[in-house]
Order: sequence, then C-alpha cells, then structure tokens
Amino acid sequence: VMKMVEEMVSEVSEQCFIPLTVGGGVKEITDFKFLLKSGADKVSVNSAALNNPTLIKKAADRFGSQCVVLAIDAFKDLKNKKSGYSISSHGGKRKTDKALKYDVVSIEKSADLTVLAKAASTSFKTLQSLNPELRQSATPAKAYELKIPTGMKKKFIKNYNALPENERFAPQFITHRVRNGESLWYISRKYRVSQSDIASVNKIRNRNNLRIGQKLTIPVPGMNIPRSSSVQMSSNHSKVIYKVRRGDTLGHIAEDYSTRASKIRQWNGMKYGQHIFPGQKLTLWVKK
Repeated sequence: VMKMVEEMVSEVSEQCFIPLTVGGGVKEITDFKFLLKSGADKVSVNSAALNNPTLIKKAADRFGSQCVVLAIDAFKDLKNKKSGYSISSHGGKRKTDKALKYDVVSIEKSADLTVLAKAASTSFKTLQSLNPELRQSATPAKAYELKIPTGMKKKFIKNYNALPENERFAPQFITHRVRNGESLWYISRKYRVSQSDIASVNKIRNRNNLRIGQKLTIPVPGMNIPRSSSVQMSSNHSKVIYKVRRGDTLGHIAEDYSTRASKIRQWNGMKYGQHIFPGQKLTLWVKK
C-alpha cells in the first residue's frame, strides 16, 4: 500500500505546479518524512493531531512549519451555544467533544491580516486557520466578522483602536468585468486610476490584450498604494535579502521576521495585491 502511495504522490508532484498537500492516515513523524520524500510539499494531519497535539509541533520543528497543515472537520452542533460547531475525526465519521472556541470582532473595512493578528496577540497562521474563507492576506472591503482566539476580544479592541487610522486598513479594491469595446485606457479613465496601477495589480503584460468578461481588480482612488522609494532605516536594523520559496506568502514572511506585510511591500516598491513568486528576492529590514 505504501509503495502505491509513494508512486501516486511522485507522479502527481511531477505534474503539479502548485504546492501539493497530501494527507490521510498520517499518524507519526515517519509518515511526514515518507510523504515529503515522495514529493509532497505539505502534509495534512487531522485525527492524529486531535489525539496527540504535540505531533504538530514535532513535525513543524523537524520539517518546518510551512510543511505542516492542520485539517479540521467541523459539524453543526446545537449543544455548542457559542460557535454552533464541534469537531469530528476520521474523515467526519466520529464526533468528538472538542468544540471550536473563538471570539468574534467586527472589522468595518478591509484590513491587513498581519495587523489584525498582532492586535490579537496571535500569529498570522492562527488567524488564517480561524478564518479559512479568507483567500487573501486581508479581510473583505465590506464589514466582516473576524474570528480570533478565545479570550482575546478585549485586548484586540484595545490594541486595534490604538493604531493610527492609516495603519488599520488595507487599500480598497473593486471588481470590474471587461465589456465589449472596453480598453485599459477607457477603464482607467472611468475609475480615475492610472493604467499602470491596474496593469500591476492584475499582472497584465500586454495592455492591448483584454478579454471580454475578464475580471479586473481596480484599486480605489485615494488609497495608499506603495511605490518604489528609497528606504532609510535606523542603525539598529540590518538589511536581509530573502529569497521567496514555494508556498510563501507575504504574511508568513512578515511573521517569521517580526514585521508587517505592508512594510515588506513598502521596502520592495510593491503594490497591494501584487503577488510574489518562488526565486524572487525581497529586501527586509530586521531589528538587530
């Protein structure tokens, strides 16, 4: 059986050009090693982590936290008055007495998850796991009910309200669907945004090659979109050149170096929403 799994993972990994996560039946550290060696980029664990939570830390310490994925199967539970959900194991076949516990705070506009995580005294990854519907490193433009670790609501509100207004929220964006006859010039004039900003956010190389029905992300005018600029840091900071690895996000890098994703964008002249790619070199300023 393990030979078949090894061959399957190896074959899929050769054709897969995004981070490959493999799970199912993972119980011990040796299972992590076997799957990663077979070609998986990340290993997902569920039931074993419920029975032995230290397995997550052991695997992260040995293989790196970027290789460990905690899968949570939740089901509606009317007995759980707070969240309304509890956790199951073994692919949802067995119910447990473990309930999902968290506090909820309302975020009125789009905000950077790195900033929110710091306000809640938690990690970017923890906040992301509590709010798996968030696919970007920011909350939506409209009001959003953010889940944070239980018992942290008062501290979060105090920390978040203490932040300057311009540091709380991420730049705002709207979506435009390209219609027949529309050009990038026409769309930029319509929203009063430069063609360069639209092209950069949407990674458009050929500005004359828009498709009818194509969805474009438009940065709202007036929001602060970082541009390339010389950055002067105090003598207690040292310059680090970080090479982006497969599966990295700005949020994860910011957390690892105790900074913010917005700062990394500023240091590297990146616009909000601009993607990073493996092999890309980023300039970081780290406290000595």
